[in-house]
Order: sequence, then C-alpha cells, then structure tokens
Amino acid sequence: MIYLVSGGSGSGKSACAEEMAVLAGGAELVYIATMEVIGEEGKRKVCRHQRLRAGKGFVTVECPRNLQEINLGGCGEERVILLECILNLAANELFGEDIKKAEERGNDTPKGREETVESAVLKRAKKAAERMKEGIRNLEEQCRLLVIVSGDVFSDGVDYGEETNAYLALLGEMNCWIGARASKVVEVVCGIPVRLKGMGMEV
Repeated sequence: MIYLVSGGSGSGKSACAEEMAVLAGGAELVYIATMEVIGEEGKRKVCRHQRLRAGKGFVTVECPRNLQEINLGGCGEERVILLECILNLAANELFGEDIKKAEERGNDTPKGREETVESAVLKRAKKAAERMKEGIRNLEEQCRLLVIVSGDVFSDGVDYGEETNAYLALLGEMNCWIGARASKVVEVVCGIPVRLKGMGMEV
C-alpha cells in the first residue's frame, strides 16, 4: 500500500509524511534518505530533517539512487517505509555523474549523427523513470505501507532549458504514476494536509 504526500517547499509535507508513517503503527520504521548532501545548505536541511525524526524510531537507509537494489530482509509485514523524496531521487537518477558516464560508455551513435542535447536528456529521463518505478515497486514489496514524499515545482510558469524541462517532465510522470497506485494522496498547503484521494489514517 502506498500513501503519497506532496506540497510546496516549506509546506510541512515532511512532517505530515512522518506523522502518517508513525500513526500507521509498524513494528519497524525505515526512512529512505535520497538526498546527496552538497554544501552548507544541504547539511542544514539534513540536520532539520534529522531533528524532525528524532525519537520516532526510524532506522535510516541512505540511498540517493537505485532503489531497486535495496534489500531490507524479512517479510516486511510489520514494516513501514518513508521515502524522502521523489524530487531528490529524480535529480540523482537523471543528473548523477555515474548515470552520465554510463550513458557515454553506452553511446554507439555513429559520428556525424550525434543526438541532440534534447533527445539525449529525454532518453536519459525515460531510463530514469524506469529505474524509479522499479525501485518503488521493490520497496512496496518489502513493507506493509510505503509513504512517499514528493513536491510541487510546476507552478511558476517559467520556460526552462531542455535539461530542466526533462527533469520537470520526469517529476510529473512519477507523481502521476505514484498517485494512480496510491491508496491515499495528500497535498500539504501552509502546514494543512488536504486529502485528494483515499480515506482513513487521519493526520
């Protein structure tokens, strides 16, 4: 079973998702951290999230990409997983250096017929979506409840370059795919959870 929690930056979506995971009453709480810590701002964000989780019983697993490789062991019937978050995961899967290097090694396009930047990044985004979906299915099979945090970055109306547009398209595809699979979808607005789909497990 999947719950999807979305919202804008600073909306309170992380706190809401953590509360939903704790209220679910699993004997084992696992926090999948997808953020690659870069710079002081990244460190501050990680520290803030660690303070939010303190004392709630979460075991943290750091996995910035390749969720399909996670093996938590056991049957998972009493396990609740919190995946934080799709925005970081999508960026890591799409723009990670190891992803780009693998793409370069596998590029067999004949000279004189090189792909455009747009077609190359869209091809990479398609592969990223496949890996992310496989990874989420893998986590879903290892728990009773998978709470997924995503975000709203689609409201500014700005036309970006090819790589950013490919990232936004990847996020949009993943949000729709997860939302369709989810038993419950919540959008957090100004710290207030607004239920878009599903019932039960009050927050």
